Amino acid sequence: MLIKAIDARVFVHATEDENKVKYALRNIIGDAHLIEEHYEGYYGNKIIIISAYIEGKEASKIAESIIERLPKPDKDLLIKTFSERMGKGNSLHIRLSKQMAYLNKIILSNSDDVIKIVFKVDKRKGLIELKNIIKNYMTGQAN
Repeated sequence: MLIKAIDARVFVHATEDENKVKYALRNIIGDAHLIEEHYEGYYGNKIIIISAYIEGKEASKIAESIIERLPKPDKDLLIKTFSERMGKGNSLHIRLSKQMAYLNKIILSNSDDVIKIVFKVDKRKGLIELKNIIKNYMTGQAN
């Protein structure tokens, strides 16, 4: 695959169990090294940001797993909204349901309570190739 890196990030709010959120994230990215940043919200509430940055072959494996595990309607939505998800630095942004990830399911989400994933590719044309790979998974023609 042509993914050079993945940046994953999730917020843990004061009302959430940090270990459950980590478990949900690990269901998506595996045993990658996690970085925790602790903050205090406006009203004094505890907020933790857990992130991971994965590069190289491991990033490609994780990206392939995410794409493969997405249900077909979500792959279709990803293709339809692909240009809206493209970001600076040759990247593709997706948001996955934190609750469904805890159940080891990968589902796109538009809510605020998500695991944010950024796929980074080498060149802009790599995004077009990534889009084609997702299409191939939809039609069952993936490698």
